[in-house]
Amino acid sequence: MISLVKKEQIIAQTRYRGGKTTTLKLPLPLNACQGLKTPQHVLTKMNELFNKYTDSHVADKLNRQGLKSGAGNDFSADSVRWARYSAGLKSFVDRLKESGLLTSKQMGIQLGVSESTVISWRKKGLLQGRRCNDKNQWLYFPDSMENINGNQPMNKKSLDRTVGGAV
Repeated sequence: MISLVKKEQIIAQTRYRGGKTTTLKLPLPLNACQGLKTPQHVLTKMNELFNKYTDSHVADKLNRQGLKSGAGNDFSADSVRWARYSAGLKSFVDRLKESGLLTSKQMGIQLGVSESTVISWRKKGLLQGRRCNDKNQWLYFPDSMENINGNQPMNKKSLDRTVGGAV
């Protein structure tokens, strides 16, 4: 007679005619979600890479190192994004914002100008920023305007003169 008990583990007991029994204990099998989960060592590597890179760059770097997803596939920006979300890791953009960088809207409010002006000033080299995602969006260093006009802190009037009055 064979009996199976499934609790924290699977216990299979075999009882023979003479009364002797043997017991076999097995771990529970992984469910589909657990079986496809990105390995912890890969998540640790991802977490390090998110300090400097976007999802697509992280995917590229993981693939170059021969690392695979939980399903055994190469990484894409989407699979990295999903693994990051599932593991609760912060994105590159979130890390930049936490370090004090501002969106174009926030920078525009701080300077009293429109978002398009902020973008234009970055393209002209008047503002320093950092590309923060795969959609070519930028975040801006809040102190990047301080020393443009002869080491004088910039105010709205000096900005108007610098860029020909565009506000």
